[in-house]
This record gives sequence, structure tokens and C-alpha cells, in this order.
Amino acid sequence: QIKREIGRVQTHLADILTEKGDYSNAKTAYEAALSMMSEVEDTKSFATILGKLGTLEKLQGHHKEAEQHYKQALTQFQQLNKPKPEATAWHQLGTVYQETKQWKAAEPAYRKAAEIFKQQEDLAGAAASWNQLAQISQIRGNLSKAEKWYRKAIEGNKVAENWLGVSIGLSNLADLLQNQPERIEEARQLAEASLSLDKTRDPAEAEIWKTYLILSKIADKQKDATAAKTYRRLARETKAKCAKRHQQLQQHKKFIDAVVQTATHPKLRKQLELMLRQREEKGWRKLVKAIRQFLGGEKNWEKLCDGECLDLEDAIIMQDIIQRVENNHSKTNQPG
Repeated sequence: QIKREIGRVQTHLADILTEKGDYSNAKTAYEAALSMMSEVEDTKSFATILGKLGTLEKLQGHHKEAEQHYKQALTQFQQLNKPKPEATAWHQLGTVYQETKQWKAAEPAYRKAAEIFKQQEDLAGAAASWNQLAQISQIRGNLSKAEKWYRKAIEGNKVAENWLGVSIGLSNLADLLQNQPERIEEARQLAEASLSLDKTRDPAEAEIWKTYLILSKIADKQKDATAAKTYRRLARETKAKCAKRHQQLQQHKKFIDAVVQTATHPKLRKQLELMLRQREEKGWRKLVKAIRQFLGGEKNWEKLCDGECLDLEDAIIMQDIIQRVENNHSKTNQPG
């Protein structure tokens, strides 16, 4: 019993480390947990941890390793006759195939997952797989099939009273239809219905900025410039308040540090220009142009974002730069 509890604690520790992005130590903890569960012959926990290891590998882009772990977990759950975990493993396998563009493998995996979830009367689980089937159909250009799957997912989530799932489905369907000129008004109504549900939830959980962006694209197509600008502003503001923005900023830390230091010490501008040119070559032209305008004296975040039509990632990088420079300036000017 003690060994089993140690295995559970190691699993919880690994979950936390994964959430924090400490993948190396998370893997060590999961493997320690696997060893404990193997020793006490807790096959169900062993299979569950294999699935978690698969997700850990997938987060790092290690798709072959992820596939291997998911398949091992799937086999274990089938032997144990555990339908719901088996369905989850099928769905996870589908995500690996989808990310690696193996459409012919992804579709049957999602179908199998949805079938088992439905048999187990887990309509929210089935709807999650139906939603992924819709995405695959959309990517492959089969729009009528995609619409069918999205609507099926929406209805499944309604029955399950999974309102976050309903909101995501409405938003996805709106995004699909907004590319069809004759259905643009229908797309707007779907997006607004999604937004009304989003507003009842935590903005980060609902990822409400995605719905605002869809509404901004629809407003652009309906020639409503004021609404489009408002929706883009709301998307930036809600995304900027999201806790996960800090994880996104972390990967740009060196670049942001260099810009902030240059704003305080203009003599470093020549060194920064090399980094800016490298970013331009990698496709970050709009952000680089906004940074140059900022260093030239423009301090208004909204103007910089609107002027260069920055996407959400660019916008939160720009906001972090402005805030840090302002904070440095305030500290420098404090009395005493």
C-alpha cells in the first residue's frame, strides 16, 4: 500500500511538473511512478501513467514516442476491459496522427473513440472526437462533412450540458461558415451565440479571444470597420490577461530582454538591429516594424497593434516590452 501511494504521489508530482513545463523532471517522476505500479501489479494505474507519458512526449513534439506510449496504454485498457480509458487512448492516438497529418490513421482512431464514448453514454467525450473529425474534414477541404461533424458535436455537448464544448463547437462552425459569402450572417449569429456562452465562463478557460477574432474577421467581410477594430482590441485585451501568456512570453525572453535594454540604453541599438533582422527573416516583419516604431517614440500599445495589425502573440510580446520599459523608467525616477 505504501508503494502504491508513493506511485500516486509521483504521478501527481509529474502532473504538476508537466503543467509547469519542467518536462525532464516530469518524465523522471512518471517513470518512477511506473516502476512502483509495476512492482505492486496495479495494471490500471500503470496504463494511466503510460497515457500521461504519451501526452508528455507529444507536448515536446516527440510523436513516435507518444504514439508508442498511447498504444501500450490502449492495449492494457483493452485487456482490463476498461472502455472509457480505452476510448480516451483512441482519442489521444488520433491527436498524434492529426498533428503529424496522418489523416487516414487519425479518422478511424477518432471514430473508434467516439463510438466507445457513445456506448458508455459519455456524450461529452464522443463530442470531443466528433469535433476533431470536423477539423480533419475542414483541413482536407470537405466542408459539408466538417459542418455535419461540428453540428453533431454541438448537439452532443448540449445533451451532456457541456456548455464549454457547445461554445467551442459554435465558434468552430462560425469560422467554417464565414468563408462562405452567402452564409456570412449565419456565421455571425453562431459566433455571437458562442460569445454569449463564453462570457459566463473564465475567459482563459473559454479562450474567448478566439471568438472575438472570428467576429473581427466577419465584421471585416461585412465592411464594418468599427466593429472589426473593437473585436480585435477585445481579443488582445483578453489574451493579454490570460495567465498562460507568461508561458508564451518565456520562449521570447532573450529577444524581449534585448529590446527592453536597448530602450533604456540606446547605445545597444546596433546589436539589437542584428536580432531584429533575424526576426524579420523568420517572418516577424510586423512585430519588428512595431518595435522600431516603439524605439522611435510611439508608446501607445493600441496604436502599435492596430497600425501593424499585430496578431495576438505579437501583441502580448509588444505589451510586455512596453510594460517592462515603463516599470524600469518608474524605478529610475523614484526619489531618493
